[in-house]
Amino acid sequence: MNRSEEQLMKLVAEGDPEALGQLFLQYLPRLKGLVSARIDPRIAARVDESDVMQEVHVEVIRRMQEYLEKPSVPFYDWMRFLTKQKLDEIVRRHLGVQARDVRRERPLKKINSGDSSMFLAGVLSGKINSPSSVAGKAEVKTLINAAVNKLSPIDREILLLRHVEQLRTAEAAEQLDISQNTCRQRHIRALKQLRELLLECGLSWEDL
Repeated sequence: MNRSEEQLMKLVAEGDPEALGQLFLQYLPRLKGLVSARIDPRIAARVDESDVMQEVHVEVIRRMQEYLEKPSVPFYDWMRFLTKQKLDEIVRRHLGVQARDVRRERPLKKINSGDSSMFLAGVLSGKINSPSSVAGKAEVKTLINAAVNKLSPIDREILLLRHVEQLRTAEAAEQLDISQNTCRQRHIRALKQLRELLLECGLSWEDL
């Protein structure tokens, strides 16, 4: 039987370790999407996604009592924060001083999602209908990536949050520090612009 988050949280508070595992698994696909899209490209080849998630799981277990005592944000937001914190920690572990230098050089990395554009293109390519004139998946992905990069940084970020991290409108708006209505409108406009850019390449996206 699938229990709700509220039911599982109650069991966790009562000390049920299995409930915490079930709770973590409910959000695992969304957290994996975050890791795949946000991991520093310089270490992606040497750090496996499953290893990152294992470290996050350990951190969630270690700090769960702290969250239960003061749940100031929704549980998924808290896990998302821990996951991003773990990614920063992994960067420091592997790159040391270089990581600090990169943060100084690229303070707007969150919004300037160029490093994540190709991953976003890969996610979107699964929904694309391509004509026979397009050679294959690699070419489709390249065309989508080019279209994605023509969007404004904030619109790319909205697509990343909504379609890769699978955040709801309210959650995405909070991450971008904009109103829900603004987020919703920008999301609709970004999808419309992306559809038009794809049509120029002879591609169509039925779900768009």
